[in-house]
Amino acid sequence: MAKLSSCDVVMAACMSYALCDLLLDWSRLGGCSKPLNIWLFVSYALMITSRFCYFVGGRRRPATPESFLMCARQPGRVPQVLFWLTWLVIVPAFAFWSLLGSFWLADVQAQTPRCLP
Repeated sequence: MAKLSSCDVVMAACMSYALCDLLLDWSRLGGCSKPLNIWLFVSYALMITSRFCYFVGGRRRPATPESFLMCARQPGRVPQVLFWLTWLVIVPAFAFWSLLGSFWLADVQAQTPRCLP
């Protein structure tokens, strides 16, 4: 069963800081040639959603040595839904979104470098 760890606390603190920083720079990043503010916000949302699925899915699973995301045969409906949501929606979306963001960042550096720190 998943327990709240020090890594979870550190990740929550880092994500909170990153989101606050993003909100403070929202208008400056909105002036870029590509919407880096939206890209960052969606990236953070995908990371938070991924960790939420892992944490809730792990808590709904009986204590076993396997990791929640490494076993497709989940014992209940909620862990099954969270497992498949993670692998079929969140992971591909994050991969696509990261690739898109890499192209956007290159475009911003070439066209509007003044909007980057």
